Amino acid sequence: MKKRLLPLLFILVTLATGANNYDFQVDQLYYLINRQSPSEVFVVKDGSYSSFSGEVVIPSTVSYEEYTYTVTGINEMAFYNCSGITSVSIPSSVTKIGWDAFMGTAFYNDASNWVNDVLYAGDCLIKAKEELAGAYEIAEGTRVIAEIAFAMCSALTSVTIPSSVISIGSQAFYSTSIASISIPSSVKILGSDIFDNTPLFNDASNWVNDVLYIDNCLIKAKDELAGAYDVVDGTRVIADAAFSGRNLNSITIPASVVYIGEGAFNAYSYLSDIQVESGNPSYLSEDGVLYNAEQTALLQYPAYKESLTLTIPASVRSFADYALENCPNLDTIRWNAVNFIDFRETSNPDFPNWKYAFHFIMGEGVEHIPAYLLYGKQLNTLVIPSTATSMGVDAFEGCYGMSVYENYSDELRTSLILQSPYLERLVCSAYDISLIQIDDIPSCSRYLESFTFHSSHIILGPFWEKVFSFIQLQQNTLNYFDMEKGLTTEFPERSLCGFTKLETVKLPNTLEYIGYRALEDCRMLKEITIPASVTEIDDCAFEECRSLSTIHFGDPDTSDGEANSDPATSSCALQRIGNWAFYNCCLLQELVLPEGVTEIGEAAFYGCSQLEELVLPSSLQTIGDNGFAACSNLKRIIVNAAIPPTIEAKTFYEVDRSIHVYVPEGSLEAYKADAYWSEFRLYDSDPSGIISPQKDNSGCYAANGLLYNPGGADLNVYNMQGVLIYTGNATEIELPSRGIYILKTPTATRKVVL
Repeated sequence: MKKRLLPLLFILVTLATGANNYDFQVDQLYYLINRQSPSEVFVVKDGSYSSFSGEVVIPSTVSYEEYTYTVTGINEMAFYNCSGITSVSIPSSVTKIGWDAFMGTAFYNDASNWVNDVLYAGDCLIKAKEELAGAYEIAEGTRVIAEIAFAMCSALTSVTIPSSVISIGSQAFYSTSIASISIPSSVKILGSDIFDNTPLFNDASNWVNDVLYIDNCLIKAKDELAGAYDVVDGTRVIADAAFSGRNLNSITIPASVVYIGEGAFNAYSYLSDIQVESGNPSYLSEDGVLYNAEQTALLQYPAYKESLTLTIPASVRSFADYALENCPNLDTIRWNAVNFIDFRETSNPDFPNWKYAFHFIMGEGVEHIPAYLLYGKQLNTLVIPSTATSMGVDAFEGCYGMSVYENYSDELRTSLILQSPYLERLVCSAYDISLIQIDDIPSCSRYLESFTFHSSHIILGPFWEKVFSFIQLQQNTLNYFDMEKGLTTEFPERSLCGFTKLETVKLPNTLEYIGYRALEDCRMLKEITIPASVTEIDDCAFEECRSLSTIHFGDPDTSDGEANSDPATSSCALQRIGNWAFYNCCLLQELVLPEGVTEIGEAAFYGCSQLEELVLPSSLQTIGDNGFAACSNLKRIIVNAAIPPTIEAKTFYEVDRSIHVYVPEGSLEAYKADAYWSEFRLYDSDPSGIISPQKDNSGCYAANGLLYNPGGADLNVYNMQGVLIYTGNATEIELPSRGIYILKTPTATRKVVL
């Protein structure tokens, strides 16, 4: 139950709760999950109760969805003015009864139910009349004393509490004349302000070091209490709100404490550390934060804790009321809670006030995003994991201002792109984009430096138009573009044309076609992987990508779990490389075209002036005019096509004709008979008798600047001049430099590209 201070009882009695303040309904009753102990629920007020008649039976347990909850409370005014209720059955599971829970019922108004000015419902003491005076002995067997049970009984001088009582509600003895009292060891729950405005409370001699203890119960600390405080060893119960608002900076809780009241340390306290001694059966502290023993509830985050980051454990299902309130140092929330209970938007909202935390990062494994989690929150960073599949109502309503928004989920129907006009880093799903109206795209951020897009559904033309309308806004700032997990078959023409700051591009794994001028003039692009599914690279696709030094073709063979950049062992569907496709990619040093390519267009690699090694596949049929013109640094060409590919007079314009060109064994005469191939120095085998690329079963592959030999096979490694540079069976081999190497294994001989 939320704590309510009752300085003016008669005013509070007339209040109604207004908005729905419940989590679920079972049968005719409404229930609120206890955020301090999320396996428990309270019965709460609802207008429909006015139709009740006869006996109200409160169950001891209730099941909802996949959980069974213990009913431990009846909230304030739960059945207020339900005049048809004549009797109440309360189970032994109930340990708290709120103020005026049954006021105005026939049961409450029936004078015959009051014995000596006191109303009981079974073993629960509900209320005493204000005229009760003198000494009073609570009936033997009573378990629960309700909130404000004896409040305002100004002539009441003493009360005897039997050993059967386990719970005393808030302000139970407020404004009585009690000067002393004994609390039996059976009591495990104490509400707030129980003895306020009594002689007992006002007698300074009852306070020790500004703290009031009765027997083994800590009732309240004075406002003046400050600094560090160690709760007295042997203390069993700390009452609700006992230290609320005090200037403590640290507190130590002994192993003897079995109950820490709701809001014991909250409401603008200056706590920076909470420690629970080991061996406590009910509570634990982790990094100075207070949890219940099961770590299903975060009970208190010290408001002035110095740490900038709070990590919410996966097991946490709820926050106690005000557990995270006014924490000025808290900058980052790492949210790992996988089964958190929805927050509520009611007349008294319970979602946390973490107004100083600007970075919110949800971990993988989180499936449900609680309702109102970031309601109205200004953020700098928001990360949503791929595992998120559902969210409660208004989880991000009014959330705004991100510069980093990473949504890895394909299932959430939400978008925060429009609310963040200064986004610099974006990871988004198809839904994020689809929820933006085309007319609103000009209002989106124009400051993106990094964009990652993913989709679990095939993306069609009209949607691409919207995506790339958005992307075009980022032409002057974008340096990272990742659509590796975007399901599409076409990369439209001019998609990233002229993105002069773009350094990294990752293309969709389902891609079949790279469009006309798709990445033309991406002058900072250094490396590109052409997906295995691509069949055509259209004209001018990578023209003037002057920093491009490495091209990977196809998906690597990952049968051993590691990547491989060797075209001979890669799967690739590429057939055509269009005219001017890689024109003036002047930093490209080596090029090994994959098997399957049949056509290289006009001037496709014109001006690749740093190109030294060129390997052409056996499938190649034609190379257009100027295809490799101005590749003036070429030192070696290996052609694996048995039939000489058709070339033109200027296909190799400005390429030194004295370089060695290696052709397959048995094809030398055919190349010598060709008018243009015959201009080169032709050889009918690779150096050292090396044969054409082929797949072997050794599992060897090149990656990350190393040659990997996971099976420990016996290897001989040669450079392209036929010089043996390594022999042995090491699992990791460091080679002298990048380039093409010849690998001899017991089963085959092939090339690898490092």
